[in-house]
Amino acid sequence: IEQRLTEDKSSIKQAINNLQLSSVGGTDISEAVVTSTNLLEGEQAKAVIILSDGQINVGSLDEVIEYANKNDVIVHTIAIGTQGGGSTSYGISKLDEEALKAVSYNTNGEFFKAENKEALKEAFSKIMDLKLKKVTFNLSNYILLAALILFVIEYIWINTKYKILP
Repeated sequence: IEQRLTEDKSSIKQAINNLQLSSVGGTDISEAVVTSTNLLEGEQAKAVIILSDGQINVGSLDEVIEYANKNDVIVHTIAIGTQGGGSTSYGISKLDEEALKAVSYNTNGEFFKAENKEALKEAFSKIMDLKLKKVTFNLSNYILLAALILFVIEYIWINTKYKILP
């Protein structure tokens, strides 16, 4: 099944309305990043937006960051919630800005805090203006080639008139 990005707002609203909420509760940022990354498979520039209080109840930050970086995904985070938190079915849910900042920073994304509707709208607007793309580049072959060239140069100097005297 091939999935394409769309700008059709009614399709987007329908997809959001069809989302099923977990009965467990809590924030599973790891699953959000894995699922989003899989949906972006084959795209050249991959970015995910996480809207969360940042309190991770399932998985770990290290898993999220490692998976995103392994798949060249930029993760932008938007913090919602309060420092005091609120009561939920699984306990108190408090804002954890540091966790969200860590995810965005370590994946080359941006962090935003949305304290109201206008701030949330502005955060999405700024993310849409970003033109970032992660590229993985393996330098090991070039470093090996440079070392080999330097070794050959040193060998020539040692065995020619540029011989280093003790």
